Amino acid sequence: MDSHIIDLYNEYVHKALPRRTFIARLARLTGSVAAASAVLPLLERNYARARQVEEKDPCISVGYVTYRGLTADVRAYQARPKQGRKVPENCG
Repeated sequence: MDSHIIDLYNEYVHKALPRRTFIARLARLTGSVAAASAVLPLLERNYARARQVEEKDPCISVGYVTYRGLTADVRAYQARPKQGRKVPENCG
């Protein structure tokens, strides 16, 4: 992929470039709006495809934690490798 396209995408993500401006500039780089639309899915992250681990996986420890926020306590769900392990793939 052209480095100009990657640089443009980085500007869009990290420097708050408006989406309309991003698409217009991407269309100029790719030659058309149709080509820009075809390239866009290759650039964007697909969070739905992120790896998920089962809650009962023996390699991870899961549960709720509470920590102090600015105005009140915050409750969050936490999943992490069990103590002594680096990542769940090392389990076995």
